[in-house]
Amino acid sequence: MIKKEMLIFLVGLCTITALVFWRDVAAWITAMTPGEAVDFIMTFALKAVVLAILSWLMYHAPEFIRPWLKLRRQTFRQKQKMTRRGLGMQSTAPRAPRLNKDQALLWMANQLQRQTSTGTPKPTSAGNEPPTIRFE
Repeated sequence: MIKKEMLIFLVGLCTITALVFWRDVAAWITAMTPGEAVDFIMTFALKAVVLAILSWLMYHAPEFIRPWLKLRRQTFRQKQKMTRRGLGMQSTAPRAPRLNKDQALLWMANQLQRQTSTGTPKPTSAGNEPPTIRFE
């Protein structure tokens, strides 16, 4: 109801303003040169369009914003409930099991074995001499 009443009020205000000041506006426009009149009318039309768009956005903003606020409120309440129950304190990432020394050494040896077997073999030089570069 508030939207309809506001729209009726604004239309009534514009109508009353037009009825009261139409002579002043008509005299002001007739005193202008044609170039000034066209400039004034175009500026007025541009302002009217911008104000119409802004007023439409303000008029319909609650319809666009309300679902987002409702969703935000629901997630906030859900987090509060989980924190109260102690569910929010648990981490979501799984933890690695604790290993003793023997298990850790076996795991590291397995990792090293995987790295060397999957990589490309390195070229070895024959003997202990450093590799040389030939320019032919």
